Amino acid sequence: MTDPEPLPRPRQVVVAGVLGLFGSLLLLVVLFDAMGRVHSSQMRAQVRSMLSQPPGDGLGMTVEQVLDIVRGVVLFDGALAAAAVVLAGFALTRHNGARIGFTVVAAVLLVTGPVAGSVVPVIDAVAAALLWARPSRDWFAGRAAAPAQPLGERTPTESEQRPEPERPRPAPAAQPWASWPPPAAPFPPPAAPGPRPSHSGSRPGSVTAAAVLTWVSAGVTALAYVAVVMVIMLDREELIQTLQRNPSYAQLDIAADDLIAALWVISALAILWCLFAIVLAFLSVRGLRWSRAALVISSAVAIPVSLFAFPVGLINVAAAAVTIKLLVTRSASDWFDWNAGHPGTVPTTRPPRPPRNVW
Repeated sequence: MTDPEPLPRPRQVVVAGVLGLFGSLLLLVVLFDAMGRVHSSQMRAQVRSMLSQPPGDGLGMTVEQVLDIVRGVVLFDGALAAAAVVLAGFALTRHNGARIGFTVVAAVLLVTGPVAGSVVPVIDAVAAALLWARPSRDWFAGRAAAPAQPLGERTPTESEQRPEPERPRPAPAAQPWASWPPPAAPFPPPAAPGPRPSHSGSRPGSVTAAAVLTWVSAGVTALAYVAVVMVIMLDREELIQTLQRNPSYAQLDIAADDLIAALWVISALAILWCLFAIVLAFLSVRGLRWSRAALVISSAVAIPVSLFAFPVGLINVAAAAVTIKLLVTRSASDWFDWNAGHPGTVPTTRPPRPPRNVW
């Protein structure tokens, strides 16, 4: 007994997933930059100008109060954007709750996005709309999409669908060679191949171990960079003074603002990378082959990048190397092939190799 064929993922769902991931990650980058500009002199001048003209002069708010509201909205949108990245990945695996959650998050971001000075949430709104198209609804409901009727083609009536009566066919003429005996086979027919052992469908421990290792290492790294971002946001002046007192900083010949901006960019990219690796690990546990390949590439790139944080980065180097080793094992490859829609055709063990001819 074979497993039922998986429903093909509609094009609308694929486009929605790609747009959701791209739009949410791009929004995180934009919000990180917006957080750095909240306390800038340019932002204060814009808020002061808004409060001095109608209708802003009737709000009865100070510049600091407006900046606190903008900061809170940016942080709120950042949390929603991070949740949208995870929900978009879950939606690609036909998780109906993730589709609903992503739609709600996209609607909230579309409302609060202009307050943070960003129009990027429009991309998430388009992705959410595609998730509710007719082919997407059929796929999430677990039913095959109805075939589209060509334009101009009408449905045949009952009389047209009625089968025509069969006409008697003339008897075939006798052939003179019909009574001849069949020719003898020069060689015996080859034996029919036996059934190949099928995969049990259970996820191998190597895939689970690789996913857990990715979640732990990427999660710890993301938390470390989140701590860096919190220090920059909450105690920027103290951080600049600490850097200026460091003798190594004087040798760099870099302005403090430029160094803080570089820390913003590095932290944002690192957090996005860690979130992307966490989503890839989850999709790999669900049996998607492309996610395994992407996770192997991500781990391979993380090895040389982590060496820049020597010696702390050696932990990530070891975790990335072990993850690659676990994902390329024979059992993992067979399991991913089995989940690709070919149940019962992937052997669980490698066939024995013929002896090597040494002559």
